[in-house]
Amino acid sequence: MIEASSCRFGAESMPMTASCAVIEVSKSETPDQLLERLSQVVSEAKKAGRNLTFCDSGGDPAGVQLPQFEVLSKDLLLQAP
Repeated sequence: MIEASSCRFGAESMPMTASCAVIEVSKSETPDQLLERLSQVVSEAKKAGRNLTFCDSGGDPAGVQLPQFEVLSKDLLLQAP
């Protein structure tokens, strides 16, 4: 329920969104290849819309239906150090 949340910094309130990627790592994959594939899967999630998670196990990335959780608070308060 990230879309129902906001981030406050002082008097300013900003809506929050998140695009996520989960990938299965191959033993033969280099760190650079892993990061490139992760970046591609996050891009696919962003292209498909806001607040989505995509999974890639070595084939085509696919959207994942995540469980819904109860939201106890909708604000994240940030304070300067």
